[in-house]
Amino acid sequence: MRAPRFARIHDYVNHWAAHAPAREMAVMGDVRLTYAQLAEAIDAETAALWRHGLRPGERVAVLSRPRPEFFVSFLAIVSVGGIFQGLSPKSALGELAYQVDDAQPLLLICHGDDEVVGLGHELVGRVESAPRLLVTSELRAGAATPQAGGDAEQIAAARAAVGHRDPAAIVYTSGSTGRPKGALLPHIGFAACSVVQAARWLHGEGARMPCVEPINHVAAVGDASVAMLVAGGTVVYQEQFDAGELLEELIPRERIDFWYTDPAVLGLCSRSPAWPRADLSKIRRLCWSGGRAPLPLVRELRERVPLLGTSWGMTETVGSLTYTDDDADDATLSETIGKPDPAYPARVVTEDGRAAAPGESGELQVRGPHLMRGYWNREQATSDAFDADGWMRTGDLVMPWDDGNLQLVGRLSDMFKSGGENVYPREVELELEQHPGVAAAVVVPRRDDLWGEVGCAFVVTSDPSLDADALRGHLRARLARFKTPKSFEFVSELPMLDSGKVDRVRLRATAAAGEERT
Repeated sequence: MRAPRFARIHDYVNHWAAHAPAREMAVMGDVRLTYAQLAEAIDAETAALWRHGLRPGERVAVLSRPRPEFFVSFLAIVSVGGIFQGLSPKSALGELAYQVDDAQPLLLICHGDDEVVGLGHELVGRVESAPRLLVTSELRAGAATPQAGGDAEQIAAARAAVGHRDPAAIVYTSGSTGRPKGALLPHIGFAACSVVQAARWLHGEGARMPCVEPINHVAAVGDASVAMLVAGGTVVYQEQFDAGELLEELIPRERIDFWYTDPAVLGLCSRSPAWPRADLSKIRRLCWSGGRAPLPLVRELRERVPLLGTSWGMTETVGSLTYTDDDADDATLSETIGKPDPAYPARVVTEDGRAAAPGESGELQVRGPHLMRGYWNREQATSDAFDADGWMRTGDLVMPWDDGNLQLVGRLSDMFKSGGENVYPREVELELEQHPGVAAAVVVPRRDDLWGEVGCAFVVTSDPSLDADALRGHLRARLARFKTPKSFEFVSELPMLDSGKVDRVRLRATAAAGEERT
């Protein structure tokens, strides 16, 4: 499908309100906003926020679970050049306070139940640069107030002045190796990446997809909400993720025909009692990003869904830049992130600055106007992220295959040296996860008097008889000896960050403390 091309996010609202006014855009339970109703709600909320001081460049934080109200707020904020900051109630209060203190938003909007509003009050009381707290009812009351003529003219002028490179959102990275940084993501990033996604994955207008991701993720804001807006589709929000409800109620009732998610959600769904009897027959395409789907799961999905796909992107790229082809085989879907789309300049650079050959690992670097503008109040970090020619260093190590697909090897920041040799944890983790008794594995370094650093593996297994010796033998048959972890710890689950990524900082601390119960 070829979606219309506009440089600014809010231009898509007017387009679809004119061309498909009765089509549903944002759905949750009894809330069913058509494109015409969405445009009206945005105009009303923009007017209310303008009266509360919203102006171009101001940050506005929104504390909410994934629901239509959050997306209305997002579109109202960015339509006049404001910068949206999503906050998830799943985050710890300390995490939220750090991000609010860092971004210093003018307003904090709370959508949801008393628990969410109560958390908002706690948050305002916790931070020094306290934003003004608004709840949904106050916004609606403000929207019902007659709009002054001067406000209408100022709002129209502000909307007309928004540029395609102006920041629309500040999204904080996971902070797996330190304090999170706020990436400033531009209008053109959301729009351009959504146009490519529609061309790669959607056939015709009116696709319907679920959204269960928290709103502090670019996945919820961009890959689900903005992407469906750009494509003229419908987002079905699930406020609290429930695999059984998603599989047995939402997908059939809401006629879901496109499912884009992450491997963690797919894994939870596949372990749900509802999975075997779930009717996935109406889903035309199922895609995932943000991690690797195990080969057995890919094979099962192949039997149930006509088209499968995976992609790669990161917060700083706004959307996915690599995609698998429609005819990709199971191994390609499980082990690679696909190929860079022709719309995005990309290269793979070795440690000594050469273009990586097939079978050789290097850093994936990308360039283009869709990328983040930089990190909020982090000039040095922004400078470090880009070279003199504008190439962004993603920090992701990939290995090209002969056919051009890229296999994700790991993160440069995760790399450690053992006996003078580079060890990339993701390479070891992939091999561990090939063992039939291993559900998930994470490798982190710890200090060693002889080798400098050695690997410590944390393993989730469903086989109680599996031991360290078996895994050690499994790895030594596949990898160089120095890459084999020195210790193995079997755990029931891995610590996770709110972003859905593994908390490697916590695992490093555990390894450093010597908590090795092999």
